Amino acid sequence: MVIKFLRSTVAVFKSMRGGQAIRPRAVELWVIICAFLHVLGWGLSAIRQLNAESYAFALGIGGVALAVWARRNRVQILPLVKIAKLQKRFKQPFPAAFLILATIAIAGGAVHAPTNFDALSCRIPRVLHWLWEERWHWIHTAFGALNTRVCGIEWVSAPLIAFTGSYRLVFVPNAISFLLLPGLVFSVFRRLGVSASVAWHWMWLVPTGYCYLLQAGSAANDMFAAPFALGAIDFALRARRSGQFRDVALSILSAALLSSVKSSNLPLLLPCAVALIPSLRVALRRPALLIGTLLLAVLCSFLPTAFLNVKYSGDWTGRVAEMMPEAFKGYPLTRFAYNAVAIPTYNFAPPVLPMAERINAWINSRIPTVVATRLKECFGGEVRVRFVELASEEFAGLGLGVSALIGISLVARIGGMLKRAQEGKLKGPWYKGEGSTFQTFVAVCPYLALGVLMAKGGWPYPVRYLAPYYPLLFPILLAGPEQTKLVAARWWHNLGLATFFLAGVLVVLSPARPLLPMKWFLERIHTAQPNHLTARALRVYTIYSQRSDAFKPVRGLLPPETKVLGLVTWGDPEASLWMPFGSRRILHVCAGDTGAELRAKGIQFVLVKELAFNWPFQSRGPNWPFDGTLASWVARQQGEIMGTLELDFKASGAPEKWFLVRLK
Repeated sequence: MVIKFLRSTVAVFKSMRGGQAIRPRAVELWVIICAFLHVLGWGLSAIRQLNAESYAFALGIGGVALAVWARRNRVQILPLVKIAKLQKRFKQPFPAAFLILATIAIAGGAVHAPTNFDALSCRIPRVLHWLWEERWHWIHTAFGALNTRVCGIEWVSAPLIAFTGSYRLVFVPNAISFLLLPGLVFSVFRRLGVSASVAWHWMWLVPTGYCYLLQAGSAANDMFAAPFALGAIDFALRARRSGQFRDVALSILSAALLSSVKSSNLPLLLPCAVALIPSLRVALRRPALLIGTLLLAVLCSFLPTAFLNVKYSGDWTGRVAEMMPEAFKGYPLTRFAYNAVAIPTYNFAPPVLPMAERINAWINSRIPTVVATRLKECFGGEVRVRFVELASEEFAGLGLGVSALIGISLVARIGGMLKRAQEGKLKGPWYKGEGSTFQTFVAVCPYLALGVLMAKGGWPYPVRYLAPYYPLLFPILLAGPEQTKLVAARWWHNLGLATFFLAGVLVVLSPARPLLPMKWFLERIHTAQPNHLTARALRVYTIYSQRSDAFKPVRGLLPPETKVLGLVTWGDPEASLWMPFGSRRILHVCAGDTGAELRAKGIQFVLVKELAFNWPFQSRGPNWPFDGTLASWVARQQGEIMGTLELDFKASGAPEKWFLVRLK
């Protein structure tokens, strides 16, 4: 798969033609496929036919239509590249290093089942709920995120789950997105004034950012949006030169898909819109096609989810349904200041930090009380410094290697501008020498978008959410003649290769998808010489190895004929309870549900989380927490406790107690 997509994307980042990159056919195809799957998901839901058979029929019709269109218009969908040329290209150090990293990162996703906690607790279960009822529907649950979150990666992964009856292949959309990054980075950098040699080197380095590399074989959805952010800008700038409506349409669709992946990407619509301004004349010449494109973009965007959130909860953001209406509100200066410190701090953190717990404890003990109180008010909970022993996809941003290299480029950029200013050679826009005033404005807009996110964001650990932002922040920093000299220096090349090597070590050792038998090694090391570090490492690898099927012990207690299982949960990895898919349905049980209502739904067994009756945080609303004690709730439901289990889902927390209750 790696070679196949490298063949199709190599046309983007191969040598220039008249200063312009060759049209990225693979990117166009990916945008069209994702847009089609969005429309298909909503459409099949509307007619209650969201199932494997309908997907197969619709995708077959779509494939035939695409083939006929390509034949009539003499369009080669996947460009053919001579193997000799491909081999020659990947003999160079940077491309070869990227190919190795891409191979091992995607191999990890193929070998290991998904372990991303958010995917197992939210994104995959909501798809399973939809497929069971053959439509999108507002799920009866106390865990509001199952309903309120945008559906970008879900609509793309739904056919994979429907066809295979498994979630093993949900990493494929991320793998494809990762392989598209080099070409898009090169094309956008060139269009925003970065020299060819600088863009060529950085097109391989940017994807080695940990938030991209660690998610290439993952079920996370942060990196998935990056090609759409780059594509929206690239197609818009391309339309300015080509004057073709197709580029305008692809830019609009890319921006829509960007907004459908995460609501935190909404500020990035600003640079996308600004980049399209010169092409408005091209768009207005084809009013019928423009209206059709905009209608299609609406279905591919966050707007359907926003509308449904308003319909079912009265709030387009979904915060009311998630029982956190005050989140992301107030304290914009505090949020901005915190993010201004947290983003570079976590990005420059070492990928391997064995003493992370001690460092965290030392720093947290010295945070002034007034600061800790304000941050708690700002983010709705206690905010603590949280470095990790080994960089993981849940907390990783660009990482130390890419951050250090971009820092060096920033110093060189500032130094070069100061030198030219002293010599009187800095004329025109401060970005001049590399691009026009319009390019400067487009390159600045991502910083404005980032500023909005920093002032409004409600995440204490924000670096992974910025995966679509990072590449768009770089062109201004990498423009200028001094950058060409910098990338030609031998020491810089060595630092780049060290960045690849460090990223490769991290991918191989990643607890989510280790490519070495780390658990086996650690068990023997800890037995021979037990200590705190080996015990902690063994716990992390053990929990990750079990997370993809976290509820397997529960399935062993259920009678084989159980077709419906009730579940009291708040953000737990319920995906494994559905296994084998199609044999059992999971229905959430809320605080107000009576025993009669549960029996009417066919529920005979309920899996109950003990924490539901001893919730340590503020009330989550009418469906959470439960009143009284577990014993009183079981008595009210006329049930009995069949079994008790302790399940360990997170290495940072303690095991949680669960009870399997049978309704009499």
